[in-house]
Amino acid sequence: MVRTPGPDQGTTLYSRALALQKEGRLQDAKRFYERALERSPRLASALNNLGAIHIREKNYDTARRMLEKAIRMEPGYVDPYYNLACLYALQKDVGRSLAYLKKATSVNAAVRQWARSDEDLQNLRGHSEYEKIIQGVRKS
Repeated sequence: MVRTPGPDQGTTLYSRALALQKEGRLQDAKRFYERALERSPRLASALNNLGAIHIREKNYDTARRMLEKAIRMEPGYVDPYYNLACLYALQKDVGRSLAYLKKATSVNAAVRQWARSDEDLQNLRGHSEYEKIIQGVRKS
């Protein structure tokens, strides 16, 4: 008997993890993201979301490593750049936060809208470079 391949197990686990994360069940989501990564180690979105959970838990070093790994795997994926901007803003490292925010907006201009209301970026508001990034002003 020939079996038709079903959906990738890593992707299925990722979908479950994402649903749990949206419900606020972060510990359960973490377990499912970790299982998804066991099955599909190059799933950058799982690394990103796991990194975001670690940010919420203030496990900044772990979050940073995961987000940087997600960027290495998928350099065109905007979320890990944005999440690193948030991580560094929360740590009051304005320079690194602005650098990642600028990179995120270069990957996807929609980030400007996200950043306008994101509480994680509160430390950047009023900073001239932040305002330039958000307004899309380029240096001459």
